[in-house]
Amino acid sequence: MRIVYSDLSGMQGSFGNELLSEFSSRRHIYIKGSTSSSLFNYQVPIKVGESKRSADTCDLKLSGGVLSDFADIRFTLPDGETVLPHYLENVTGSAPNRTASFWVRIPEIPADGLPIYMYHGKAVAADLSDGGKVFDFFDDFRGSVLDPQKWTVTMYDDSGKAGIANSLLTLERARITSADYGFAGGLIEYKARASANGSAELIIRAASTTDGDLRAYSSVSSLGSGHSIIMGSGIVANDPKPVSSGVFYTYKIYCDDVGDVAFRRYDEDGSGSAQAETAYSAGSEEASPIGLSSSLQAETMDCLWIRTRKAANPPPQVDREKTASTVSEPVDLAEFYNVSTAPDGSLIPADGALESVYISRLVSPSFEARILKPSWEADLSGGGAETLSISIAVEKGGEFYSGWVNGVARYASKKEFEKGSQLRWKAVIAAENEVGDKQSPSIQSFALEYWPGDIRIVMPKGGETLAAGAEYIIFWEAPGYGPKYPMEIAYSSPDRDDFRIIAPNTDNSGDYIWGVPEQASGKAVVKVSDYNDKAVYGISEDYFLIMSGALGDDGIQEVKSDEEAILEEEQEAGEALTPETNSLEGYYDILIKVGDNPSPDGYKDGDVVMVKPAGYLWGAEEKGTFYIVRARLTPEKALELMKPGQSVTPVSRSRRKAAKVLKRRGYRLNLSNKITLQDRVQAAQGHLPGEPMEVPDITSMTERKQ
Repeated sequence: MRIVYSDLSGMQGSFGNELLSEFSSRRHIYIKGSTSSSLFNYQVPIKVGESKRSADTCDLKLSGGVLSDFADIRFTLPDGETVLPHYLENVTGSAPNRTASFWVRIPEIPADGLPIYMYHGKAVAADLSDGGKVFDFFDDFRGSVLDPQKWTVTMYDDSGKAGIANSLLTLERARITSADYGFAGGLIEYKARASANGSAELIIRAASTTDGDLRAYSSVSSLGSGHSIIMGSGIVANDPKPVSSGVFYTYKIYCDDVGDVAFRRYDEDGSGSAQAETAYSAGSEEASPIGLSSSLQAETMDCLWIRTRKAANPPPQVDREKTASTVSEPVDLAEFYNVSTAPDGSLIPADGALESVYISRLVSPSFEARILKPSWEADLSGGGAETLSISIAVEKGGEFYSGWVNGVARYASKKEFEKGSQLRWKAVIAAENEVGDKQSPSIQSFALEYWPGDIRIVMPKGGETLAAGAEYIIFWEAPGYGPKYPMEIAYSSPDRDDFRIIAPNTDNSGDYIWGVPEQASGKAVVKVSDYNDKAVYGISEDYFLIMSGALGDDGIQEVKSDEEAILEEEQEAGEALTPETNSLEGYYDILIKVGDNPSPDGYKDGDVVMVKPAGYLWGAEEKGTFYIVRARLTPEKALELMKPGQSVTPVSRSRRKAAKVLKRRGYRLNLSNKITLQDRVQAAQGHLPGEPMEVPDITSMTERKQ
């Protein structure tokens, strides 16, 4: 059993199904349930019309786009991938309005029903019709001899015969019984005929001797026993209507769970009302073999096919009205060329193939991917890396870029590929050169990570006040970029046209200590750019202010953060908040990092990043990619949470002293019991809940980092 999943982008966690390779369209079919509980491994009839003018008995009608023999039909579970076994019973009518009658085995049908898919539209398709996989027991007598795995043959005397010719079983003074199958209840169906003075008998329950058999008996005789149920040697139920010699009829025998038996005869194609019917209460028994028998006279009976299947009242069936509202939709599926999936889901070459090629289905993110990172697990069976070649295309029908390395990202900004939003990967597995190698090469798993290559400034995002001559940490996020990828950092005056370089080429650590120029003043913004493509950058959302700072008595420049300035103003005013916002008095909002920065020295999961008075208007991106906790704090505790990991150290800078931050903030919050896995997924997508989580006491939840 394989468990298949789809991630949030719709990328399925499997290689697909080779049985669906190159199909162009699919359509929903809705199946009605039957009882108040689920049914299992149930066979459902589905009639498919070739065109809108096909017979009204069709469950759905196509508008062409199907092969004349309907071999290009596949049915799947709602996952669109798990192929269901089907049996094509017949094709009736004439082109272009033919009707195909299918039976489909569905592993579970809930009481309220379920949708399945029907795929169609492939230029060359193998016929996968297989009654043996659909019905509980099935034989259409193909071949030249009876299958000994299915049947045990008994001759009534030395003149008895049991043979097969042209898919027709003929019995003369002989009986056959199922060798390894027992029938307890449901439906037995078969198509048979009797010769001039003979009969066609179905053994419902085969006993150790013929005298103990429960049989359904169909006779040419006009003596009043034309359609009977026989127990041993006695008729226990009868409809006197005989059959015509040499004419095929379809028979249906229904046995319920208490042993009531109904025996019905229909015309050759099994349609219309029953021509004859009789019933008998045989009582329930354990599952017993079934069989076919001729009469004891020198007459023959012929049978075209026999099958058993589940029965429910009412039976599950296609919801025609709901299905009629659906249309065929185009599909883009994985393509398999001389390659298939093993039972464990791995990709393996076809037997004897010199080269096997797999092309994934199309994956279409909502953005143009500028960063791609493939990774895979493969068993190359000693063939070496040259045995497997991976390439990736970024546009449907576009060029496949080669040269990918397992687990290594590549960038459109480096001209390693062109950006695109229709991703597809290809694997080419070469055959082993040596004879007698170990098992064939295989690919166990493949993952393709992709990012738009966006860069976002976290701080200064705008509204801050920076002291000229001080040092300030610039924070940014660049998902997908490696920690060593080069970035350019610059700042600008209000016109935003004249950017001055801060760092021309620095690692993508996520933070940078900026020595704010002493001569700078007024409004400014910070920009972090992709070093290899300056057209890709992140910029402060709004202006921040650079102001000259005052010197303290010791000559060290006094640099107050926004938090310290606000707290100082509150203390001087004597009250923290106005009466209108009195309910938030004493509360602060704490910005917590979710996930780790790429840089080893950057913020880690749970680190305290910023503390603001409760009610601060965080931007949408802060609400999405950070966790916000609201807690009651003293001003002293708020300042404590904002302290760096190490004390501020005076340093000499242009004969003046400034405060130098050596590490990140020194406190973290344990998120293990606060944020679920789904929350983290949502955070990665920018969708964490906007409202802060309120806690009465933050002290017990935070810890000082070492």
